[in-house]
Amino acid sequence: MKSFFACLLSLFFLSLWSQKTNHTQQQKIKEAFLKAELFLEKDEMDVAQKWLNHSQDLIDFQATDTMTCYISSLQSEVFYYTGLYEFGKSQAQKSIDAARKINDPLLMADGYFFRAINQIELKEYTRAEHSLHLAKNNYPNQPRKVLKTIIKPDHIANNLAQVKLKIHQSDSALYYNQKAYLYAQKTNSRRGIPNCEQTFGEIYLHQNKPDSARYYFSKSIASARNSAYFDIELIGYGFLMQCNAESAMTDDYYYQLGLQLMQTKTINLAFRRLFFEKALLVYKGHQPEKENYILNQIIRLNQQTSDLNNYFLQSITKDYIKNERKILSLEVQRLKKEKDIVLFQLLMAIFFVLALILIVVIIRRRNKVNLTLLHQKNEISKDLHDDIGSGLSSILIHSDLLQKQTAHEPNLKLLSEKINQTASDISQRVSTFVWSLNEQQNTLGNFTDYFVQFAENWFEGTEVDFDFQQQLGALADHKIDGKTRKNLFLALKEILNNSLKHAQCSHVEVVFSAQRNKLSIAISDNGKGITRENQFGNGLQNIQNRIEDLGGKVTYVQRSGFQVSIELLL
Repeated sequence: MKSFFACLLSLFFLSLWSQKTNHTQQQKIKEAFLKAELFLEKDEMDVAQKWLNHSQDLIDFQATDTMTCYISSLQSEVFYYTGLYEFGKSQAQKSIDAARKINDPLLMADGYFFRAINQIELKEYTRAEHSLHLAKNNYPNQPRKVLKTIIKPDHIANNLAQVKLKIHQSDSALYYNQKAYLYAQKTNSRRGIPNCEQTFGEIYLHQNKPDSARYYFSKSIASARNSAYFDIELIGYGFLMQCNAESAMTDDYYYQLGLQLMQTKTINLAFRRLFFEKALLVYKGHQPEKENYILNQIIRLNQQTSDLNNYFLQSITKDYIKNERKILSLEVQRLKKEKDIVLFQLLMAIFFVLALILIVVIIRRRNKVNLTLLHQKNEISKDLHDDIGSGLSSILIHSDLLQKQTAHEPNLKLLSEKINQTASDISQRVSTFVWSLNEQQNTLGNFTDYFVQFAENWFEGTEVDFDFQQQLGALADHKIDGKTRKNLFLALKEILNNSLKHAQCSHVEVVFSAQRNKLSIAISDNGKGITRENQFGNGLQNIQNRIEDLGGKVTYVQRSGFQVSIELLL
């Protein structure tokens, strides 16, 4: 008992330790992920990638949960800002698949959005538009608060406007951007407002409306500066240079503002390169010195981007090799587990076969023993009936002759009567014993017939009127074993003997009734009952012992005679 409680206590503490360990692991993953997102916001992509790698090392790569979606989505965003658009699209698809498995529409919308912006950069405009509509359709009416910074409806609508602008549908682009701008203003979106204002400028620039374009680009720069989104501010200067292509002085002004911003703020390589590409369009063929400087800057940024991409590619390769090793290790463990299961099943099969053989042997031996016992019992029954029964019959015949010859000699007559009575009693007992051994007469109906025959013979030639009734129904065919038949018969015989010899009654009634596997026997006489003078030794106690030995119950009532009630479960 002590070892049992010790085992329970150990399991309890092991469960607590496991829960604590799991909670600590989840906390570490969460902290690594939040740091990765923080450095992404700061445009420090290499540091963001390091923390993402750390979170991926901690997480179970086969698990599918919200953290799986977060990490894949953020990885897609990192790849987008570093120009690895195919990898970004692949990671976005992983996020979508994970979100679909856990049935999370918000994270599905987030995954579709990042798949779309990578598709835009790959010039897959039709697919990008489809992904953005899927993001819009899956976005819930009341989004919940989650760990990751999730895209908003204005982001989706703004990028739909960008796609429409790419395929030269400026009116549709204006429609979607107006929707995005209204939502961004309603929710006071720090990035959404300058983004939408910049898109308005692009649309009007595409429609050859430089004044409107210049207005929105300037407005976007002011909003981006207030929200500390310096990448949007930098691109705004590049667009303003395009709006003032005929004014070199104004172009230089915005160009210098862009250079100063890059010197003082951390801005990712993609936006820096985009600024210089726009500046190159303005200065190309007009100012060779600036043109050369810009070309050198673009080459330098391309080299930095290439180096950074190499770092990311190495990281991807390492993760791939690591995951392959994990998969291989899990496959080995799976095969080992399957081998253990097959071995266990084989051992269990052998065990069950041996157990079955043992059971068959035991049953066959038991049947053989039972057949031997049955044969012996039949032999005993036959011997009792043939030898002892015939001997007792001979004694009874001779005692009858002796009674007739000693009719005038009282002492000899009394002795012969006792011999006759003893022989009759022994003969009846032997008959009862032989009957109880007979397996062919083993139903409740057979018992009733035997009892009625005995009772009628018992009261024959006396002044007692015997009346018998039975209500056995379907239970007449219910089988009862020899022990039950013998004990019940001897108990009933004792009761009839009491009624005949001691109760001085003139009427005895016996009623057998059975229902729901329960046998009830009621015996009543109209005699004087049990008194001190006519108590018949240990008869009542013997009756009680026999019935209780069979699991039954006996009740005695002395009212207008003597009544006995027996209840026995069959």
